[in-house]
Amino acid sequence: MRILVTGADGQLGRELRRIADFIENGGDGKKSTFFRDPPPCFEGVDAKKVHFPEDTPSFLGGSRENFQNYEWLFTDFGALDVTDERAVAGFFNRERPDAVVNCAAFTDVDRAETEPTAAFRVNRDAPMFLARAAASHNATLLHISTDFVFSGTAQQPYTETDTPAPINIYGQSKLAGERAVIESCCRGAIVRTSWLYSPWGRNFVLSILKAAASRSEISVVADQHGCPTSATSLATAIARMLPTLIADTQPADIFHWCDAGVVSRADFAAEIIRQAGLPCQVTPLTSAQYQSVTGIKEAAERPKYSALDTKKTTSRFDLHPNPWQQELKKYITSLQYGC
Repeated sequence: MRILVTGADGQLGRELRRIADFIENGGDGKKSTFFRDPPPCFEGVDAKKVHFPEDTPSFLGGSRENFQNYEWLFTDFGALDVTDERAVAGFFNRERPDAVVNCAAFTDVDRAETEPTAAFRVNRDAPMFLARAAASHNATLLHISTDFVFSGTAQQPYTETDTPAPINIYGQSKLAGERAVIESCCRGAIVRTSWLYSPWGRNFVLSILKAAASRSEISVVADQHGCPTSATSLATAIARMLPTLIADTQPADIFHWCDAGVVSRADFAAEIIRQAGLPCQVTPLTSAQYQSVTGIKEAAERPKYSALDTKKTTSRFDLHPNPWQQELKKYITSLQYGC
């Protein structure tokens, strides 16, 4: 079974690589080769000290053999330009993947406002080309989307059937990608997630840790609410979804996955700092106050409330998200920051 992962050098792609490496080494972190090229926050950390559940079957919710039969094809833009339809078609003709996990995305929300063509090329055109190729080869596509397809005016977590109404270019481009996948009639799933963080790249958790390590007080917006999601949590959920999706013959459906619980940005920041043991206080501000105090005006408007309801995913795949505080604790422990 050949599994193509696009965007493999991003936050989620790297977590899938880490899981694949962990499985290939029989669940033994001591044999891991993944940390030969660690992210900066893992420098000097012994691989065996990095958090992984001890038992791979319970970690992935099934037999280790189910996943060891997978051959993973990890690519990023250098190996496969997913915005080039001919390149995508040629790759499928040569490699014949049985399933695709599309992690490739233009995720710079503010830059999307000034570079909409680039955002739509990656977030709409790439999934469209992958979906068409998957449909023509009878392959399964699992495409990653976002909570930003919603307006943020809800007062309870959004379900998969709630009407999307994005308020920025990034959300519009991701919604266009979802629609392209649905229109292709390929098999698989669209998985929306929210507030993703990992040891790699740019994300809220790393930004807060960096700021709190050198300051005694930071200001954070308190009028944006959502569900934090560890990239490890999402990657594990994807690995557990794949066998069911590959066996399914139905057209792609939409699912939500995030860690359990809703929190404001300010309270999330305070918990990050508390768990890291840093002597820094969080001053909660409204978005307007934050702009006035810091002088920072974000180009893109953010949803005020973008929590996701995961009941459909739980029912379909027997997946149960952990509280976001629990996933954050695993993450902080694995970083070995020592700040």
